[in-house]
Amino acid sequence: MASQTVMRVVMIAMAATMVVTHFGSRAQADDGHKHAGATAVAKKKYYCTMDPQVVSDKPGNCPVCGMYLVEMKEPGAQEDKKKVRPQ
Repeated sequence: MASQTVMRVVMIAMAATMVVTHFGSRAQADDGHKHAGATAVAKKKYYCTMDPQVVSDKPGNCPVCGMYLVEMKEPGAQEDKKKVRPQ
C-alpha cells in the first residue's frame, strides 16, 4: 500500500512537471508583444553621388549640386555594375 502511494506521488509530480514545462516554454516563445524588427519595413534612403553627405528619405535633387539622388543599397546587396579588373 505504501509503495502505491509513493508511485502515485511520483506520477503526479512527473505529470505536473511536464505540464509546467510545456506551458512555460510556450510563454517564452510567444510573450505577447510585437518586436519592432518583425513588422517594420525598411525605409529607403537616397544620397547624392557627388555630395555623399546629402542623405534623404525621399527621391529628388541634391540641394547642393542639383544632381538626382540615388537609392542606397542595403549592405551586402549585389552590385548591378560589372566589375572591371585593372590591367
